[in-house]
Amino acid sequence: MEIDPHVLRRAERGRVTPWRRPLLLGIAFGYRLFGTMIAALPLALFSGKLMSGFPDGDARVLEPGGELLIELVRHVRPVERSLGAGAAITLLLLAAGGLLPMAALVAGVGHEGRLRFPVLSAMVSRALPALAILYGFALALEAMTVVVVVLVGNWLVSRLGLSARADDVARVAVGALAGLGVVAIGVVHDLARVAVIDEPRDVYSGALVARRTLRRAPLRVAWAYLWRGALVVLAIAVTLLLSRVPAGFLIRQIGVAAAVVARASWLAAALRWVRETQELDDA
Repeated sequence: MEIDPHVLRRAERGRVTPWRRPLLLGIAFGYRLFGTMIAALPLALFSGKLMSGFPDGDARVLEPGGELLIELVRHVRPVERSLGAGAAITLLLLAAGGLLPMAALVAGVGHEGRLRFPVLSAMVSRALPALAILYGFALALEAMTVVVVVLVGNWLVSRLGLSARADDVARVAVGALAGLGVVAIGVVHDLARVAVIDEPRDVYSGALVARRTLRRAPLRVAWAYLWRGALVVLAIAVTLLLSRVPAGFLIRQIGVAAAVVARASWLAAALRWVRETQELDDA
C-alpha cells in the first residue's frame, strides 16, 4: 500500500519514542495483561479451590511463616508437570500472538503523522512472515543453548569433585550462563525484528542488519537492554512485596504497565540504532 508522505512519513531518529503512540502502547498493555491472566489461570483456579475456605482467600498464602504456602506447594506437586506443560504451551502461543501488537507498535513509533488502520495493517502484514520465521528460529536456538550449556556445564561440574556448597554455586553459575546466552539471543532477535518491520527486508537481511548494529556499539546495546530489564525486575519485585495491601490489584497493573513501557522503550531504542546503522551503511 502506498503511503502518502503528506499524511504519514518516517520519523527522524531523535523522534522515535513510544510516547508518541499512546493507543498502541495501550493495546500492548492490554495484550500483556490478557496474556498474564490466561497463563496464570490454571494455577489460580487450582489454588483457589484450596484457599476458598478462608475468609481472606489466598492472601493467607503470603503470611509470615509460610505454612500455607508450603501446604499449597505440597498439593501442587502431583500436578505440577501438567500445569507446567500447559503454562509453557500457553506462553509460547501468547508470545507468537504478541508479534502483532509488537509489530504495530514498532511501525507506529517509526512514523510521524496520521496513522490509519489500513496502512498500519499493511505494514504489519508485510513483516509478519519474516517475524514468524525469526521467532521460530530464535526459540529453537534459545532451547538448544539452554540444553547444551546446562548439560555440558553440569557434566563438567560433576567431574570437578567439588564440595557440596561449591557444587551448588557452580551449578547456579551454569544456569546463569545459560540465561545470559538466552538474553544475548533475545537482543539480536529484537534487533532483527525491528529491522524487518522498519523496511521490506527478508529474514537474512534483517539478521545482517542486527549483526552490524550490535557490532557497531555492543556496550551501548547491552547497557540499554540491561537497565530496562533491571527496571522490569524491580517493578515485579515491588509488585510482589505490595500485593497484600488494599490497593494490591492496582499495584499489579502498574507493574504490568511498567514492563510494557520498558519493553516499548527498548524497541524504540533498537529502531533508532537500526536506522543509524542503515544510514551509515548507505553513506
